[in-house]
Parts: sequence; C-alpha cells; structure tokens
Amino acid sequence: MAVKSTFVLLLGSTLLLAACGGGDNVTAEAKQDIQKIIESNTKTISSINPSNTDFSDLAPFGAAVGNARIVFLTESIHGSGDTMLLNTRLLKYLHQEKGFDAILIESGMFDLSRMVEMKAELGVSYLDSAPGRIFFDWSRNEEGRKMVEYLDTTYASTRPLQLIGIDGLQAGEASVNELQPRFEDYLKSISSTIPQSANWPTYKKVVSLIANLSDKTPPSSADLATFKQVSMSLEAALCDTPYVSGELPLKSKSYWCRMTRTIMNETDYLWNKTGGLDHIPRDKSQAANAQWWLEGPLKGKKAVIWTHAAHGLSERGAIDETNTGSEMKKYYPGQIHTTLTTNSSAFRCKTCLPTARDLEFYLQPSQKHLYLAYPSDPATQTLLSSLAIRQTNFSPVMPNHFSKGYQSLFYTPSVGVYSTDWVKYPAKAWPQKLVN
Repeated sequence: MAVKSTFVLLLGSTLLLAACGGGDNVTAEAKQDIQKIIESNTKTISSINPSNTDFSDLAPFGAAVGNARIVFLTESIHGSGDTMLLNTRLLKYLHQEKGFDAILIESGMFDLSRMVEMKAELGVSYLDSAPGRIFFDWSRNEEGRKMVEYLDTTYASTRPLQLIGIDGLQAGEASVNELQPRFEDYLKSISSTIPQSANWPTYKKVVSLIANLSDKTPPSSADLATFKQVSMSLEAALCDTPYVSGELPLKSKSYWCRMTRTIMNETDYLWNKTGGLDHIPRDKSQAANAQWWLEGPLKGKKAVIWTHAAHGLSERGAIDETNTGSEMKKYYPGQIHTTLTTNSSAFRCKTCLPTARDLEFYLQPSQKHLYLAYPSDPATQTLLSSLAIRQTNFSPVMPNHFSKGYQSLFYTPSVGVYSTDWVKYPAKAWPQKLVN
C-alpha cells in the first residue's frame, strides 16, 4: 500500500518538475519505493562480451522483440566501448537466434556498398576495408571492430550477415575517391548522355564538396542551381525503374536513383539557411535508404539498424523532431522494436547528473549490466514512462522516455572509454574492378 501511495506522489512531482525544471524534490521514502519497483522489473545481463554465446540471459530481450522485422540498436553516446561490446553481442544474438539477416549502420551507403563489392570480387576482408569507410567509432578501435570481425566470420556461412550503409554522409575513402568516376561509368553503361552535358563538370564539382563534407565552403548559388538541374535530369533517367530482384546494388538503376536523391539531400544538410548542419534531411535520407534496402535487396528479411539514439529513437522527449526512427515508424508501423543502451553518468556534464526523475538514478546502485523491458502492468508502464534517460546528444542533454521512443533498455555501469588508433588502422585503397 505504501508503494502505491508514494508511486502517485513521485509521478505527480515528476510531471510537475518536468514542466518547471527544478530539483527532484522526491522524498527518501518515495525513492526507495520506486527503486524496489524498478529492481523487480530488471534482469541482470551475465556478460557484455561478444564471445559469450550463452544467450540464455538475453531471452527476456528476445521475448520483447517478438516478431518485429526491424530492431534499432541505439547508443546514448558515441564513444562507449562497453556499448559497442554489448551491442555486438546483441547483434550476434539477433542474427543467430532471432533470424535477422542484415545490419544497417550509420555509415555512408556507397562506402559500404564498395566494401561488400571488394569482399565479393577481390576477397578483401571487412576488417581491412572498414577503416576509412565505416564510421571510425566502429572501425578504428578494438571494441568497435568486434562487430566488423563478426561480419567476416559469417561471410562464408550458409547465412551471412549482410552489411549495409544507410547514411547520406559521404567522406569515406570510397565516396571521396571513387563515387564520381563510378557513377559516371554507370551512366555511360546505360547510354546516358548526361555525363557529356555542359553542366556535368559543375555537378561533379558540387558532389566533390558534398563527398568531402565541405560545410564551410558552400558552392555559389549559380553552381548549386546547376547541380539541382542536373540532379533532376538524373532522377528522370534513373528513378522510373524499380529494383529488380537479384540485381547487384551497384549495377542497379534503382540504387543510383537512391544515391542521386541522397546526394541531393546533403545540400540541405550542409548548406541550409540557418548556416548550421541540419540533421532532418540527413535522417530522412537514412530512413529512405533503409526502406529501399528493406523493400529491395532485403525484401522479406529482417534487419538490425545500429545508430545513435538521436537518430534511432522514434520520439525524443519534449523535442518534436523528425529523425530516422520517426520516419521508419511511418513506413513500418508495428514492425519496429527500439533498444536504447545507456551508461553511467561518467561521460555526461557535471551539471546534468541523474536525479530522482531520471531512470538512470535507479539503475546505478546495482553496478551490474541490466536489461529492462517495457512492462505489461499499466501502473508500472505509467511510472517508467514518466522517468527520463539523460542522453548526451550533439548539443544539450535531452530526456527520452520509456515506451515513447524505445521499448527495451540496456544499462552498463561503466562507459568503457576506448582508444581510437588512426595509425594502427589506416584507410587503404584497392583497385576498382568495374564490371558495369
């Protein structure tokens, strides 16, 4: 009975404080009671080590995922080695035990397409080609490379885990050095005359700026207008043909249509009216790219999407902003399960440590790796949904609420800061084997 009465008190103060932004003002008794409620709903994770393949501790997670076609593995911060290790273990579980076929990650679509092609045609391992192509958090440190290593180990199996990039951002080894010539060669292979047009050099110049993420040196308004004109011509030439089952992506009109639109969206990301990076066009591209893969090469298959929580959570606290998760929710209602992995407050600002209105406040005392699924009990649902997770984003800390943006929560007591080694893991180049 005491739990019920203090639960109401805590919930009321939480909602009030969310509006006024004050301290938590929660009594010691209320904190103890809510701690008991959360502890009764959490499960201990035996290990975050990807080599641990006794997945019995992940059975509650598997039950929560159910028959979802898409699972978002999101991380509250880029830079946590423990998160990378845990999410790699979750990826292995989803692939081996839940029948997921592909991992779609926050890295350039063309860069990763080239990695897959080099693996197939030249035998280049993903571990070798990843630095400079996959986002450095996953390719230039020991923890992140565990995920890449797993992709290599599955490649020759009867059910390889497919690697796919969905980000519109370029700047990788392949996109900087190979995207333009490869695109031009493809257009010539389908007898397009666009590369011979007078405006093609200007288009290439703008694409070069985009590929190098040159947000500080935008093109002239005249060049940008020409770029958009050529982009419209490319859309007319490429976007009238749907993906044909069995096509290699880099030989598909539909793929190059998607790349045309992705590159086009980058102009708004890099050179928008406010003068700052605008993540909405980028996130819309990621969602549209993911949808293309899921309705094309991955038709009928299940996929994991690994990205930052700012992109993956379908709702982000009080901020109403379009992102990859919210867009995917429109495409695939009822088919998505979103997971958030968060850490201790060691990586967060000193002025935003968890308070009694934050879920982390109640997860920290155990000092264990924990899993919390969204419960079925309505009263507990209401309570947990009222408590925020403090996510470090690109700018200020924002609250994210259970069930509104994610349905599964993993907590690691330490961050596990990793070491990025740019010397040990350099970007490498291989000769292109063009077979258009």
